[in-house]
Amino acid sequence: MVAARAWRWLRLETASWLVGRMCWYGRLVPRTLVRPLTRMAAWVAESGDARRAPRAAITAGRLLAREGYHARAQRAYMIAIASGHTAYRPVAAFSLGYMWERQGDRPAARAAYGIAVDAGRLDPAAAKTARLGQFLTTAEEFATEAALRAAVNLGILLGQDGQVAEARASLRSVIDSGNSRHRPNAAFALGDLCLRTGDLEGAWAAFEMVFATGHRVFAPTAARKLAFVLADRGDVAGATRAFEICLSYRHPAERPKASLRLATLLAKHDDVAGATRAYRIAIRTHDPTYAPLAAYRLGALLASHGDVPGARAAYQAAIDFGSTAYGADAAHALARLLDRHGDAAGARAARDKAAKLGSRSYARVPRAGRRTPQP
Repeated sequence: MVAARAWRWLRLETASWLVGRMCWYGRLVPRTLVRPLTRMAAWVAESGDARRAPRAAITAGRLLAREGYHARAQRAYMIAIASGHTAYRPVAAFSLGYMWERQGDRPAARAAYGIAVDAGRLDPAAAKTARLGQFLTTAEEFATEAALRAAVNLGILLGQDGQVAEARASLRSVIDSGNSRHRPNAAFALGDLCLRTGDLEGAWAAFEMVFATGHRVFAPTAARKLAFVLADRGDVAGATRAFEICLSYRHPAERPKASLRLATLLAKHDDVAGATRAYRIAIRTHDPTYAPLAAYRLGALLASHGDVPGARAAYQAAIDFGSTAYGADAAHALARLLDRHGDAAGARAARDKAAKLGSRSYARVPRAGRRTPQP
């Protein structure tokens, strides 16, 4: 009897250690090892061991979900949830909710996230230090981390499903926790929700919290989204401020879009100097989509205000980008500009360049006043 118990303990300990060690590497685990690891994790999960079974159940659920066995993964996650373990219950519920969200089953995802949130409501002080992916010092921190992530995802889902009050409450609970990892995400989601419901004041307040964190992704994205909405509503001062905040982060994806839209807004309101500066910021990003469009529009702006050398340089910059969408258009615009100022040779060279770039419109039939798309 003693030997049998010792042998079972040794097998459980070895299997639990091996599964945990191998699954630490996540998707680096070879596919040939996934199936035996899944069987091993399922065996530990069904052993009923109070310490090892919940963790192994989560591991089995993740491996099964990775292989597309979602019903079996749910059964594995439910073992950990039903265990009532302080740390692993909310983690399993979050993993289950995330799996169903990715599969498009929103009601099931919301239900699982709700379990994670309820199970992780422990010591509020733990929320300020919890970090997933690092060595958590207590079960409370581990559970709180899963609960915070679940609350953010639940708030986003509720907002998308039109349950605005519930979504606000879920996101606000994460913001009020003071957790430095999830507070920017929750504040960004709350601001985005406010924008969609027309609450600009609430959006400003939420995005100000994002700006205060200095998050390198959420902060510039929040500023750009807010600026676009304010620009569409005619709030030039507010939009300009938001655009400037966005540009200050120098985010490689947001900076081209924000600078081009800011330049377009300022040009529309006759702020030539401000528009010129913003267009040049967009050009300097060398973004293949927005930089040539910015150069083309800058050329048109400067030409309309009599700055021939500046317009010529801007058009040439658009041509040099080699864009088939705007390079040839800029070449034809440059040709017309040079024709008006008596440079026939330069105009011919510009038209030849336009033909080589192969414009969809101007390469064959120039049309004055062609509109270019908004960013």
